Amino acid sequence: MYKVIGYGGTRAFRLLWMLEELHIPHRHDRVMPFTQAARDAVPGGRLPALELRDGTILQDSTAILSFLADRYGALTHPPGSVERAVQDGWTHRVGERIDGPLMNWTTFMQGHGTPPVPEVRTWVADCLAEGFAAVAESLPDTSWVTGEEFTIADIVLGHCLHWAERYQTMPEDARLRAYLARVRRRPAYLAADSS
Repeated sequence: MYKVIGYGGTRAFRLLWMLEELHIPHRHDRVMPFTQAARDAVPGGRLPALELRDGTILQDSTAILSFLADRYGALTHPPGSVERAVQDGWTHRVGERIDGPLMNWTTFMQGHGTPPVPEVRTWVADCLAEGFAAVAESLPDTSWVTGEEFTIADIVLGHCLHWAERYQTMPEDARLRAYLARVRRRPAYLAADSS
């Protein structure tokens, strides 16, 4: 049985959601990143992590999503296809434009490390706003980012919007709000959100 290591309010939510989408039984060890319990689980304590049945531990939420999608042939387009390139483009775009700035914002909000000077905080907020605008502008007129098929790119974007709303940094953009509403109707999202 797979074991998700990480607190559900972090990027571990992506792994829990993916496993629910795939109907794969799993355990969830609720561990906050960078705590002693996290360092006991993985070097450095950076979470989330996924422990495989043989004890191998994988790290990085996006890499784990890709691993699971490829392993089970689900929530992804075939490797080498144009559709896969579009999917990967979305995954990387969201990671760069929204996920990175959100992680910085989270670090500020939780008081980790040296408090940033006001100019840095403003710069991160501006990067996040620009990232949301760029993603919203490029959203296709389809249910999901690569068309009508839900993929791991949607898990990454859906989680980032969920995360942004928690930190009250979600813009009032109607396209992003409609997208998040579609995400919230997915039974696997609801199951992961309650775990």
